[in-house]
Amino acid sequence: MDVEQLYDYLPRELVTFVLVTLFSLLIGLSQRRISLKREGETTLFGTDRAFTFIGILGYLLYILDPAELRLFMGGGAVLGLLLGINYYVKQSQFHVFGITTIIIALIAYCMTPIVATQPSWFYVMVVVTVLLLTELNIPSRNLPSG
Repeated sequence: MDVEQLYDYLPRELVTFVLVTLFSLLIGLSQRRISLKREGETTLFGTDRAFTFIGILGYLLYILDPAELRLFMGGGAVLGLLLGINYYVKQSQFHVFGITTIIIALIAYCMTPIVATQPSWFYVMVVVTVLLLTELNIPSRNLPSG
């Protein structure tokens, strides 16, 4: 059964919510796996629950003002500001550089408009690409010096 056929049996909002929550959770679980590989590192941004809540927040703010998207854009700006502060603290106190997790959190936030407006092949492609690219993470200490 195609995802679009689910809309014949279930409300569109329910299907969108479940997909956004599931995709955000999958992205968060991928981030959790990466953080477990870096045992002892205390500077990591949230894992599965945080990414799931970010996706749900994006969903809620998107459906509350679907015409003008002021709430969604404002929420994205606030989330971006909070993630920027988190990055600044990590960089200044722990000298940890890298914005991949921040970008992934913003992608999780944007899952709702992607799921709500794009065909199923597109949003599945986005999630699979994010998951693949996060798994390709190669720590710099394993690279040959040259």
